[in-house]
Amino acid sequence: MHSSMSSVAILLFARPAVQEAVCKPLTGARQRDERTWQALEALTWAKIKATNLPAFVSHQLVTQPQGDSFGRQLRRAAQAVLDQGYETVLCIGNDSPSLRVSDLKAAAQLAQSDGPDQLGTLPIGADGRGGVYLVGLNRASLAHADAFETLPWQTNQLASALTSYLRQQGQSCPSLTATHHDWNHRYDIRLGELVGEWRWLHALTDALQATRRGVYTGKLAFEPFRSLAPSGLRAPPLA
Repeated sequence: MHSSMSSVAILLFARPAVQEAVCKPLTGARQRDERTWQALEALTWAKIKATNLPAFVSHQLVTQPQGDSFGRQLRRAAQAVLDQGYETVLCIGNDSPSLRVSDLKAAAQLAQSDGPDQLGTLPIGADGRGGVYLVGLNRASLAHADAFETLPWQTNQLASALTSYLRQQGQSCPSLTATHHDWNHRYDIRLGELVGEWRWLHALTDALQATRRGVYTGKLAFEPFRSLAPSGLRAPPLA
């Protein structure tokens, strides 16, 4: 095991909020979608910073050519982090608001451990629908660019295909115990799953409660957030 966590960094792999609002509208209104994605990124970043691990945001780290595939963009961003001198990069998105700091710390601990037969250890967090909300990557896992980039990203076949690919590259791929759902569509929103500090949840609430359709009316959108922080303006513990 490595002597410190300095060999592990976290990559928040996400598009700028203005692009997320176009690709993944959650509220039905462009400005509210932008505010929602800004709040989701801020919430995720607050959890990342709470780990005290080195961290990077992909859209600030590298400029992605328009039209590049998801797999190519992820490989380029992950490689940019590894080029900073880290051995492993834990890649997460901005669309799993139930993610906890303890999940990130558990993944970092696994990434520092030696797998069976001294294999590299790259943890994977499953999203319950065949995708992943977290994956560890190292230089060996990115060495075969074409194979990596053409994995079935953003499909319900990813978790299985990614695990098989990493094992073929000689990596150990332990699964995190926690399962988290992504928010990609309006019907994915589960307010009761939100975890984090209240000030970040409050910003997300403001973005969502302005929506006036169906279950997203102001009262129904806001009241579940109130239940997360019954006193002291804090939601359930980050950890």
